[in-house]
Amino acid sequence: MNARDLVRDQREALWLEGHTGLYTTSDALSFLEQVGIALRYGAATNLALASMYRATQCQVPVPENEAPAHARAFELTNSLLASGKVVELNLFADRLSLAHHRIVPAIYALRRGQQEPNLSDSAREALGFIGANESATSGDVRRLLKAEGQRRPDAADLALAELQRALLIDRGPSAGPTTGVFYLTREGYPYRVFATAHPEIVSSAQKLKRSESASQLLLSYLTAAQFATRRGLVSLFKLLLTPDEINGTVESQIHAGRLERARQGRNEVIVYRT
Repeated sequence: MNARDLVRDQREALWLEGHTGLYTTSDALSFLEQVGIALRYGAATNLALASMYRATQCQVPVPENEAPAHARAFELTNSLLASGKVVELNLFADRLSLAHHRIVPAIYALRRGQQEPNLSDSAREALGFIGANESATSGDVRRLLKAEGQRRPDAADLALAELQRALLIDRGPSAGPTTGVFYLTREGYPYRVFATAHPEIVSSAQKLKRSESASQLLLSYLTAAQFATRRGLVSLFKLLLTPDEINGTVESQIHAGRLERARQGRNEVIVYRT
């Protein structure tokens, strides 16, 4: 298969081209189950990742107007978070993403299996507040840290992002209007202690060895993305795996016949074997 065919197949598999859009929570959940991980908002030209905005927008035969598609994506994302089968993460390429429940135990095992995070004072204070109140909105944390009126990202934004990146908290669904177009309330999303909100993920993660988690994550990604360079894998998963771990996992999966090497122009790429 030549480089053009690889890219074409990748974009279709990631729902970046050639799809008829998402309209129901069931549609959106099926999409996330297929791709494993998707950017919460728009696609990025330099990232081989699915995008909730792009997948929701009808692409054929005529592209849907972005405004209604993005509004629908916002509503569907809120429903996905409410379902408990999708988790929002900020671990990939400094972008917010959505991950299907099937792959989150491996992600949790890799991230939380590392050294305990050295939290900032603001993050530690915010975590204690969220735990004591079972949940707290970003507005609550902003008031706690006296960050109201600060330039964004403010102290609350930074503390919450730090805690979410450590998988100590996650964002739940926002309470919006029951009729009409969904919108985010001024108070923002509620944040919960991750282990309390997702005990089944924590339990499943505790049963996984690090090597097993690495294989699950990389195979899940490559099943959807079809191919990647080693450098791309290292960049995308740098908060979860070391370069040596990625190289070792790739080589073991090539030996097992699940992956293979191929050429894309001058670059060697790792291709998922269908």
